[in-house]
Amino acid sequence: MAGVDVIGTAICIALLVIVAYVVAGSIMTTAAMVNNVQMDMTRLQEERLNTGIVVAYYNLNKDGAGDHEVEFGIKNTGNTIINYTQMNMIIITQDAQRPTIYINRIGDGRIGSSPVGTWWTDGIWGGGPPWPPEVVNPNQWDPGEFLYVWMQMTPHPLEFYVFTPNGATGQVTIL
Repeated sequence: MAGVDVIGTAICIALLVIVAYVVAGSIMTTAAMVNNVQMDMTRLQEERLNTGIVVAYYNLNKDGAGDHEVEFGIKNTGNTIINYTQMNMIIITQDAQRPTIYINRIGDGRIGSSPVGTWWTDGIWGGGPPWPPEVVNPNQWDPGEFLYVWMQMTPHPLEFYVFTPNGATGQVTIL
């Protein structure tokens, strides 16, 4: 019977080692995951702090059919390059019960061809009016450059809110 006590003790020690290994492994994996998430959040927050946009120019035209054609220039006032193809807009209109989200679409650059619910970019420009073409990093929205945007919509727009992919916001109220 003395052998049974030794075998039982050995099995208990083996089970304790296995359980300790599993628990320690789980704790290490959880700690690594938390560390990675904190690093990602810090990177995203730093990127957001370095991103800034401002709606610097707008023009509103109304045609005979009651549609509104809106053109505006958004300036990259931050110190980072912005991916403008992933930006969205929320527009508040006079006759809407709630704001409408307008999605960016790559278009052919013809004013008046935008379907309802979308907005189109007509290029990146190197400075303010008279809108010289960009010369630094072509096809990238660099700091100090303007993104020229237009859209066609039926209701009269009141306010525009433009959002970058990382959460920076530009806003303009149309009078």
